[in-house]
Amino acid sequence: MLNVCSPNKIVGVKPGVAALGVGSTEKYKIPTRIIISTNPNRPSALAVAYLTIASFATLSVLSQRVRTNPSLLVTFWIAVGSLIVMLLLLRYRVSHKGRVLTYEFAPKKVHYIQLMMQGCVYAYWGWYWREVYRYVPLLVSQIIFAYALDMLLSWWRRGKWVVGLGPFPIVLSTNLFLWFTDEWFFLQFLMIAAALVGKEFVTWTRDGRRVHIFNPSAFALFIFSVSLIAGHATHITRGQEIAFTFAYPPHIYMEIFLVGLVVQALFSVTPITLSAVTVLYGLNVAYSYITGSHQFVDSNLPVLVFLGAHLLVTDPATSPRTNIGRIHLRRALWYRRLRDAWLLSVVRCARLL
Repeated sequence: MLNVCSPNKIVGVKPGVAALGVGSTEKYKIPTRIIISTNPNRPSALAVAYLTIASFATLSVLSQRVRTNPSLLVTFWIAVGSLIVMLLLLRYRVSHKGRVLTYEFAPKKVHYIQLMMQGCVYAYWGWYWREVYRYVPLLVSQIIFAYALDMLLSWWRRGKWVVGLGPFPIVLSTNLFLWFTDEWFFLQFLMIAAALVGKEFVTWTRDGRRVHIFNPSAFALFIFSVSLIAGHATHITRGQEIAFTFAYPPHIYMEIFLVGLVVQALFSVTPITLSAVTVLYGLNVAYSYITGSHQFVDSNLPVLVFLGAHLLVTDPATSPRTNIGRIHLRRALWYRRLRDAWLLSVVRCARLL
C-alpha cells in the first residue's frame, strides 16, 4: 500500500492507483512512488536550496574583501558552481525516483549553547586581534556554505533535512584552530565539506539512532592538519598567527574556563575536561622535570590546547555515556597527543642534525 498524504488525512491507496478524494469511487493512475507534500504553505525544498545558494553567491558580491581579491572571488564562484551542480544532480535523481524532498525545523539546545559560548571566545579574542573581526564575512560565508551542503547531503541520502543550528558550531570550532590564507582559501571550504561528509557518512548506531562517530570539526581538523604537516605546507595557513594571538587577551584562560563551565553544567561532560587537562598537565610537568624544558613552545599548557579541552572534545553526541568511559577516553587521547608531539619534535631535531 502507498500512503498519499493530504493536509487533513492519510489515505491508503493501492500501488499504481489513487483515489480522487476521500470516499471517492473514481480512480486515476499515478506514478507509484510519488508522495504529495503534507504542508503546501511551506516553501518547497528546491526553493529553499536555490535561496541558500543564492545567498552564498550574493555574499561574494557584497563583501568588499572578496570582490577585491581575485583568489577569493574565484574560490567563491567555484564553491557556488559546485553547489549548483550538486543541486541539479539531486533534482535529476529525485525526479527519476519519484521522491519528494522534505525539511523540518528541530533546533537542539546543545547547538545554540555552543554557538553562544564560541561567540564569546571570538568576541574577546577579536578585541585584541582585530583581524578576527575582519574575518567575519568569511566566517558567515562558511556557515551559509555549510547549510547548503548539509541540506544537499541530507536530501541525497534520506530525502529529509532537519534544520537546526548544527552548522554554526562546526564552522566556528573549526575556525578557532585553522584558517587558510586567501590564496588557498578553497581548502577552507573543503575542510568544512570534510566535516559535514564525516558527520553524514562516518556513523554508527547508538541508542537505536544513527549518529556520527567523531566530532565533525575534530574529524576535519585532524585530516587537514596531518596532511599539512606531512606535506610541509603549514605556511599556506594562518595557524601560527592564531596560536600566537590567542595569548594576546589578558586572562584568556579564565574566560575559556568560565565559558567551558556553562557547557560542563548543562551537558554533564565535566569528567572529559577534568581528566584531559589533569593528565596533560601531569605529563607535561613530568616532561619538564626530565628534560628541563616545556613540551610545548610557549607554556606548559597552551591556550589552544586548553580551549580544545573545554570546547572541542566535549561534544555530547560523541562522548561516552558513563563517567568512567569519559575519563578513560580523554586520558587515552591526551596521552596519544603528547606522544605524537614528542615524536614530531624528535623527527624535526633529527632533520637538523
